[in-house]
Amino acid sequence: MVERGIADPDRLALGGWSWGGYLTAWTITQTDIFKAAIMGAGVANLVSDHAAGDIAEANLAYYSGHPYTHWDLYADRSPVHHAANVKTPTLILHGGSDSRVHPTQSMEFHRALQVLGVPVRFVRYPREGHGIAERHHQIDLMKRVVEWLEQHV
Repeated sequence: MVERGIADPDRLALGGWSWGGYLTAWTITQTDIFKAAIMGAGVANLVSDHAAGDIAEANLAYYSGHPYTHWDLYADRSPVHHAANVKTPTLILHGGSDSRVHPTQSMEFHRALQVLGVPVRFVRYPREGHGIAERHHQIDLMKRVVEWLEQHV
């Protein structure tokens, strides 16, 4: 889209929730084209997610086997494994009671980016599951997204 003149390369941002959160984290480990990222309830470490989430068997749709027999494959496809490549300021949002993608996934990625000096903010919403349901949390989330984009894009 940049090459076609549709997207402004100085104003690119990306974000996603759940698997989209994983894809967001993965993408910013592979390129620095984006000025800001928003990772919502995303998987950062496929190995630890396999043991902590409530649908571990879903990984078998993407990978031929469990991480216990395919450790290197799962580790290599984990954004946290490539965190040293990240330059993109990243806002991480997660429900504190998420059983689909455990909040430790966001905690792992947050810690990695923090240690590496990447601008990062992590917001954990109490009582929330995989989606954000409480109205005041929804409003807070949207305000934080807008503020993050205004600050970095």
